[in-house]
Amino acid sequence: MGVFTFLRRPKSTEAYLGSASADVQNALRDLDPYVRSHGGHIDLLSVSPENDVKIRLRGACQGCPMSEITFRQGIERHLRDRVPAIGKIEQVL
Repeated sequence: MGVFTFLRRPKSTEAYLGSASADVQNALRDLDPYVRSHGGHIDLLSVSPENDVKIRLRGACQGCPMSEITFRQGIERHLRDRVPAIGKIEQVL
């Protein structure tokens, strides 16, 4: 299953409450089964006071030619849908 198919599944109606950091962590947990199924892992490095997010992809995702597409069209899109308050999202290599 591709990341786009995975993310098109019906979303939970549960709303994320609390700080942006907790909301981002919860949103990343949604993606964990998909990323792990491909031998990867997502590290949340930081959420700034301005709600800018820094993420690192590890494992099989690190250095994968598709990781930029997965990041921009999968992870970033999902985070923006689930946590509208976030600012910039940066992938740290």
